[in-house]
Amino acid sequence: MFSFQVLQTANREENSGDSPNLDFTLKAMQQQFERLNMVLGDMSDKMDRQDEKLANLQNDRSDDGNS
Repeated sequence: MFSFQVLQTANREENSGDSPNLDFTLKAMQQQFERLNMVLGDMSDKMDRQDEKLANLQNDRSDDGNS
C-alpha cells in the first residue's frame, strides 16, 4: 500500500510540473516486486510441502490396502 501512495505522490508531482524523484519511485517499485517475489516463493514452497504430504498420505493409504 505504501508504494502505491508513493507512486500517486510522484505522479501528482510530475503532473504539477515539479520534477519527480524518479529514483525514489523506481526504488519503491523494485521493493514491491521483490516483496511480491518473496510472497510468491513462500506460496510455492508451501504448495510443494503440501504436495509432499499428499503424496505421503496416498502412499500410506495404498500400503495399507496392499497389506
